[in-house]
Amino acid sequence: MKPMTPSELYDTFYGFVESGDEGGARSFLTEHLGEFPEETKNQLISAFLTEVISEEAEVLQARTEVQKGVSETLSDIQGAKKEIENQNRIIQLKEQLGAK
Repeated sequence: MKPMTPSELYDTFYGFVESGDEGGARSFLTEHLGEFPEETKNQLISAFLTEVISEEAEVLQARTEVQKGVSETLSDIQGAKKEIENQNRIIQLKEQLGAK
């Protein structure tokens, strides 16, 4: 396949953008990355890396929030368990005192 000219690259890419086809635009850029001028290629690579890093940061943030929630829930459960154990001791002591 003959490499596209910068004008053809732009026109084709812009066609995807105008139609709202983000997946098509992404595929086009990935498939034709080597055909872009060096400066544009570097900007595209930077944009892709920034997007990946941002998505990874969102995943890590979500994981951290889930872990925090789990930790808080476990702490609440431990507190409830201690309260139940204390109530059971009180009941046992009352039973023992009442039995004597």
